[in-house]
Amino acid sequence: MPPVRDFIARITARESDPINQARVQMLFYLLVAYFFFGLSLTAAYAYTGQVPQLIRASVISVLAVIFLYLLYNFNIWRLLSHIVLLLVTVLGVWANILIYVKGINAATLQYIWLACAYGFYMHGSRLGWVYAVVNIAPVLIDATF
Repeated sequence: MPPVRDFIARITARESDPINQARVQMLFYLLVAYFFFGLSLTAAYAYTGQVPQLIRASVISVLAVIFLYLLYNFNIWRLLSHIVLLLVTVLGVWANILIYVKGINAATLQYIWLACAYGFYMHGSRLGWVYAVVNIAPVLIDATF
């Protein structure tokens, strides 16, 4: 069995509900995507010399590896999912609006969409709405003032 399938089989075997198994797989694929996304951004920002963005991209890659380790060794996918959502909110939406872009751009809107969709899918409608409001609020505040 290839290593990725073995990894996925191990982390999903702990869940009996097929929906939760799909959620764990979604978290796995998101973390892998963030790892490679962070690596590519690290290379790009190192080349262009954008130090604050370089730090943010490096942190994303390192945290993705740490979270994959935790996902593999412990059955804490719900906690990891909340942490990932909070990091998308803080490092993506809020940091773009307050630090990096100092406004709203396409990437900020993509982070908002990702956090809303991921929040609803991973945690249901009640917490999904909470994550949606927390991610949309800074855009409304920025647009108002």
